[in-house]
Amino acid sequence: MLDDPNPQIRIAALEAIANSHDVSLIASLETCLFDPDTSVRIAAIDAFVILGQESSAPALASLLSDPDSSVRHHTVNALGEIGAELAINYLQQAHYDSIENIHENSRAILQELGSAWKDTSRSSE
Repeated sequence: MLDDPNPQIRIAALEAIANSHDVSLIASLETCLFDPDTSVRIAAIDAFVILGQESSAPALASLLSDPDSSVRHHTVNALGEIGAELAINYLQQAHYDSIENIHENSRAILQELGSAWKDTSRSSE
């Protein structure tokens, strides 16, 4: 169902996988992160969060350069939910997003996670 032509069917399949809490299905979700439909990509991000595996951080981080800002915003939130050291490294990269609320959100998540991130924007002034 993840390759069904109807995006709503793909979203329903992602939700079913997430609700199953079967982490062995994570690999099947990765292709959905690059789905042409924005809603499917966001549903895939949400599924990764529900499954909650630190190993999903690199796959999610690939969406930090997604052309759609809502996908990047969801990705930052997902990485914050994962919170692993690797996710924190990717959140530091999100600080340079062109959309202010995305990089501000990454900054707030990093501070909440208590990382050693430093505000490099002040040192360049």
